[in-house]
Amino acid sequence: ARDRLSEASFIVGRFYYRIKNYLGAMDRFREILDDDPGYTRRDVVYYYLADSLNINGFDNEALPMFERLISEFPESEYVSEATQQITSLKTELELEDRYIDEPNFAYWNRDSRTDFGAKRVATDFDYQSNTNTEWLDANTIVQLIREKSADI
Repeated sequence: ARDRLSEASFIVGRFYYRIKNYLGAMDRFREILDDDPGYTRRDVVYYYLADSLNINGFDNEALPMFERLISEFPESEYVSEATQQITSLKTELELEDRYIDEPNFAYWNRDSRTDFGAKRVATDFDYQSNTNTEWLDANTIVQLIREKSADI
């Protein structure tokens, strides 16, 4: 019975999604995840919720939702699309000796760093400042900027 109620909420949420009322859709999808953790089509809910979040600029919330879809439902029909979304949302670039976390703004030219040999990190890359073991002091940062500016 609970699954039927959740399915009805999903249908309403997907209707909101289709008419581009993403905030209404997000409310319905979150309600399903909160009220019915055993809903049989959670992968679809994760996808539509994450996509709605992404469309509305809530990338920091969308990214873990796409990742959750993949980790909990590796056989889902939405894995391929979620993987593509993760790739576009990940803003970290890898250089020989460091990583760059670029802003995730629509107008930001993310290709600018590839001219210097930067590569996109793998989709499973995870960096948290609280786990970093290497720190640069102000003088080292200034020196790096001077060195890289001289290369340009």
